[in-house]
Order: sequence, then structure tokens, then C-alpha cells
Amino acid sequence: EVEAMLRRATTSVLIEQQYIRTQQAPVRRLLDAIKAAREEHPGLEVRIIVAGPSFGPDAKIEESLQGLSADYELKTGKNVRLLSNAHFAHCHNKLVVVDGQVALVSSQNWSETAVGTNREAGVIVPHR
Repeated sequence: EVEAMLRRATTSVLIEQQYIRTQQAPVRRLLDAIKAAREEHPGLEVRIIVAGPSFGPDAKIEESLQGLSADYELKTGKNVRLLSNAHFAHCHNKLVVVDGQVALVSSQNWSETAVGTNREAGVIVPHR
């Protein structure tokens, strides 16, 4: 459902996640859906908030940011922002809003296990 929801986006995709593991296949399918929507709708606004490293340097966060930029043309500062560790340590709320018309609120991180094998809880809420 989430992949299809992202692929149908025409005006905006807003995401808040703890992290996005860009090198993992199930996560790449979600990012590929956003990329396809952007190709079909070049003006599609994509904004992503992810948590910053909480305890020292985190190579996976840097790898993810590089993957978002290089593979999906989602630039830090323009499309992707890090939560300030001065105010927040973690991002437990996971959220996707597409076109201001449908929202997914869930426990699902964007990682291989969360997308592919975990039992996660979430609800898709349409707004018309």
C-alpha cells in the first residue's frame, strides 16, 4: 500500500522517519516509487525529516544521506533535514503524507526488517 501511495503522488510527499536505509532493497522500492512519481510530475515536492546521529558519528546516516542525494536527487537542506540533537534524540513517530490527501501514521522505520519482515502497526488516513 505504501509503495502504491507514493507512486500516485502528484504534488507532494512529506516524510518523517528515524532513519532511511537507502542501500536496502525493500527501502529502495519505496524510494523508487517516489522517483517514479517525480519523473511523472517534475514539480513534485519531496521533504524528508530524519533523526540525526544521537551518540557520536553514525556512518549509516551519512551513507543514507549520500544515497538519497546520489540515487534519488534528494538534497540535504533542500529535500532532507536532520532533527536537531539539541532538541530531539529520536524520531519515534513515523509519518508519510501524500498530496495533503492521505497520511500514513505508523511504527515502521524505513529499513529492510521493518519494511520486509517485522510486524508493524500503522493506519492510512484519507482526507478528501
